[in-house]
Amino acid sequence: MTEQFDAKGAEIRAMFSNQLEPKRTAEVRERMLAAGLPMRRYLQLA
Repeated sequence: MTEQFDAKGAEIRAMFSNQLEPKRTAEVRERMLAAGLPMRRYLQLA
């Protein structure tokens, strides 16, 4: 995941525990959505 979405493992973990900064979360989330992962179910962005 880290290579495919240009994110460090710590960033992925922080994102799923809502501790990653919003701008970076949006960047990684968009890459995951573009790859076809159903991220809307797991990440609720305000």
